[in-house]
Amino acid sequence: MPDARVEDWAQRLLILVEASSRVQDLAVGREEARAVGEEINAAGGLDLMRDVAHRTRDLGRLNKQPFALGYVERWWNGIGGWMS
Repeated sequence: MPDARVEDWAQRLLILVEASSRVQDLAVGREEARAVGEEINAAGGLDLMRDVAHRTRDLGRLNKQPFALGYVERWWNGIGGWMS
């Protein structure tokens, strides 16, 4: 079971993925997703960002959002050492 911070961040990101996916516009949620990415980067760097991204991917698969990781990867491009 992921730690509570990872789970909370992943849940927040999944909500943004769902909203963006609904309207098929990657720009929807981008600003907030980048703020989440910056927060995660400040808290634990690239390793923590990877943990959250992978948890978001797993939650996306469970919630019929199989491309959740792709959204996060694009949104986070350029944050810390993150490259899509």
